Amino acid sequence: MDEAKEVTDIFALSSAAHYLKCFNLFQKKSGQLEKNAEILQEHIPPIIQRIIPDSVGQTLNILSAGSGDGKIDMMILKIIEEELRKSNHDRHMKIFNRAIEPNEYMCGLYKAVIENLTSSPDDRNTKFEIRRQTFEEYQGSHKGATKKFDIIHFVHSIYYVDIEQTLLYCFEKELSDKGFVICIVDFEGIISPIFLKQIKLWPVEDAVRKGHETAEKLITIANENGWKHEVYTHEYELDVTDVFDPRSTEGNLLLDFLTQTVNYREVADKKLVEETLALIKDLSIERDGKNFGEKKESLVIMYK
Repeated sequence: MDEAKEVTDIFALSSAAHYLKCFNLFQKKSGQLEKNAEILQEHIPPIIQRIIPDSVGQTLNILSAGSGDGKIDMMILKIIEEELRKSNHDRHMKIFNRAIEPNEYMCGLYKAVIENLTSSPDDRNTKFEIRRQTFEEYQGSHKGATKKFDIIHFVHSIYYVDIEQTLLYCFEKELSDKGFVICIVDFEGIISPIFLKQIKLWPVEDAVRKGHETAEKLITIANENGWKHEVYTHEYELDVTDVFDPRSTEGNLLLDFLTQTVNYREVADKKLVEETLALIKDLSIERDGKNFGEKKESLVIMYK
């Protein structure tokens, strides 16, 4: 999967502003952020309740890998803070959130989010640290670190690292004894076949099977290392109607996101564009004059 990782990395890192515009549109058309919030809202509170007895009066440490513009981190922090309030622990526990994000543009957006928080830095229960590094660079610079994290999360970001090596590092070096690693990954649906067609690593007919690979790999690694794990899945729809209109700005942005290519309709081989649009049509369901593709995700929670 290294070639797929490199293609996605190049799109996100070298075209940050355009990538974010495409990604935000994808979230709008799919409701991904809201769906991720729903599944995390259901499963993070029980985790906090399992952590609290050993952390009262201490700092709850969170490590965010591939933090992007900070939206996901703020969503997770809100869930945690609400749970601490419900348990009357919000006055006794502080939160430390370390964000690892290699993209300078994204780090700038993240810092702006922090600066716009209503409370002053001195009054906040949550302290932030942003590291502009790849996770690989972070590992290399942190070999002697003593801080342990109660929650380490990869929300649609573990694709960009060597999964096994990263998880071993997290469990051996970064995770507290009662800590949890949380991952949200694509399970199957419309995304993988479209992307895989562009990089031509596998035949399209194998793409759905390959879409299971990340979740299955996480479970396999957990089993091989004797880690406990829980898996939850959810699904939703992506409105792809506009990609079929070459004059649609939103359609072209969404097509760029699906193919991880800037100005895909203009720069890609015309035959490939036609085949990709036909594939999207084939993978989507028409309803009320619109086309919707299925998207499935897995929430994988691992712990010692």
